[in-house]
Amino acid sequence: MHDPTRIPRVLDRLRDTWEGQPDLPLATLFGILANRGAGWGTTDAELEQLLIDESTSHPSDLPLTKQGRCTGDFLVETASPDHRVTLTAGGDVVARSMGDRDRQPSVWAYGSVRPTGPGRMLVVRDTEGIEHRMGVVTLISRVAGNATAVEAVDETTIEGTRRHEIGNAVWLLILEDQSRILLTQRLHVWQLNGRSVKKTTHAWEQVVRCRVGEHFAYVSAGGERVVLGVVDKLLLLES
Repeated sequence: MHDPTRIPRVLDRLRDTWEGQPDLPLATLFGILANRGAGWGTTDAELEQLLIDESTSHPSDLPLTKQGRCTGDFLVETASPDHRVTLTAGGDVVARSMGDRDRQPSVWAYGSVRPTGPGRMLVVRDTEGIEHRMGVVTLISRVAGNATAVEAVDETTIEGTRRHEIGNAVWLLILEDQSRILLTQRLHVWQLNGRSVKKTTHAWEQVVRCRVGEHFAYVSAGGERVVLGVVDKLLLLES
């Protein structure tokens, strides 16, 4: 005979998982669980673990330390305004505007984050104590925790990576001259041009060299080797 006390426990797991992705219809969430292996023969204990795994990828509360720092690297999507904000355990904030894709990503150091989750405001305090309200949270995703195509890649380098291997991953490179490079299926480059910032977009085939302290080099879609500035920082924003 099955233990009836499991019912509220499993339902609590379901509630927590669904609250992490409140925009999903419940049937869609069940479809995601099916893709993870849930079926007619799945036991309640197995279903509970699948729910834990899904809520780990998309938590209902941003996991924070007692000091208000993220316990890992997370992508936080917000509305009003629309942002994609990556918060790292190392104390970096990278904010990208979804309303203006040509605006260069802003990068700064944070001291703490207020407790938050879907439906609540993302408020990040910088190292000078100034709080930044960055929109209402719509989704939190663990970076690298749900990696697929790039899971075998060392998170400290993308050297040797080919374009077809990068999948949905997004990397940010900050060069010593303060140029910023967003590496996705395309290469987006922001460079200082006097007092303005110029953005260019390029097709690429393979990253040849990408190490902190060395010049960034890649092979273009046309087979040309292109060398840019010295890499100062490399951050994985999405996986």
